[in-house]
Amino acid sequence: LVLFRVIQESLTNVWRHSGSPTARIELAQQAAGNGQRVTLSIEDSGKGIPSNIRRSALSSTKHDAPMGLGLVSMRERLHQIGGSMEIDSMSGRTIIRAVVELSTAN
Repeated sequence: LVLFRVIQESLTNVWRHSGSPTARIELAQQAAGNGQRVTLSIEDSGKGIPSNIRRSALSSTKHDAPMGLGLVSMRERLHQIGGSMEIDSMSGRTIIRAVVELSTAN
């Protein structure tokens, strides 16, 4: 459900803000340690995310993020399940990457 919400928010951001006519979603699963790692990437070819919004979305407090609250929400949802989020953005290309470790140990 968390990964679905990340996709949903990312596509909303592409539609509202990026100016990109398309987005690419990739979901991959790999063996990692005692379980599996799931990596979700959402990429667009829009205008990019301003650096102040990127920084505030990845900071540890909501108070730093007057804008970019959707990004903050994605980060927090991922952290709740032990995941992480990366943002790689410049004019012409933005990638939001979510990584979640899935343990197979009971």
